[in-house]
Amino acid sequence: MSLTVKNDGGERMVVPSGTYVARCYSIVDLGTQYSEKFGVWSHKVLLQFELPTELMDDGRPLAISSKYTLSLNEKANLRHILESWLGRTITEKEEKEGFALGSMLGAPCLLAIIHADSNGKTYANIAGVMSVPKGTAVPEQSNPMVSYDVENGKDAVFTKLPEWIRTIIEQSKEFKDGDEPTPEEAADTSMPFGDPEMAVPEEPAVPAEVYTWLESTFTRAEWLTRLHQAASGRFEEPTDMDKLNPVDLQAAGEIIIRKYLAMASGKKKAVTEKVAK
Repeated sequence: MSLTVKNDGGERMVVPSGTYVARCYSIVDLGTQYSEKFGVWSHKVLLQFELPTELMDDGRPLAISSKYTLSLNEKANLRHILESWLGRTITEKEEKEGFALGSMLGAPCLLAIIHADSNGKTYANIAGVMSVPKGTAVPEQSNPMVSYDVENGKDAVFTKLPEWIRTIIEQSKEFKDGDEPTPEEAADTSMPFGDPEMAVPEEPAVPAEVYTWLESTFTRAEWLTRLHQAASGRFEEPTDMDKLNPVDLQAAGEIIIRKYLAMASGKKKAVTEKVAK
């Protein structure tokens, strides 16, 4: 997604690692971009989220961006984050007719943020995008909505985008009539150009699998270990739980945790009543 009106200078603020409530406020079509690493063109989209609980000195929320290949292929990272974000799988109809990515503008979510070092600097990366647990309050959106389609060329929305995003779009096949970018241009597409606040990493080769409960995040192995411990000797686990896909495993885990907490609460109440007698 995009950035609207960022600081013109100053030190770059890095989002601390952790899990945060967030809102998607901008979706920018970057067009068909050339990858020097793989020697291929692929359609990219930039998503940006604001973190309303993490504010800069001027009171604006911190923002974080990530690029994805515009695809609903089963192995596509964008599909993985959408399913985790929606809390459901992409339907066959959506696969055939397409998913309205613009429908996610303004949608709340949980972001898992991790840090990575590059060229002596630390950058914040999005490791996971998840649905917000019921009852979790997400502050109202601060930044204006931004939605850009590369087919619209240099329209009014394009001219208001930060320079580094416009530079990336101008390297697209749609803007360059299919000419391959120079090695210097291709090497720089994963970083903003002269932007002091943010670097936008290329999507990871394999999307991180992150599971959440309240403010905590877990890897798949950690999540399964805790679920097995919670269910052990108390109630039956879902069939083949270890083989569930991420969306179903997150949902199954929430059910198990609630059952466990309800049982623990019942036992505590029983002990309290016994002591009282």
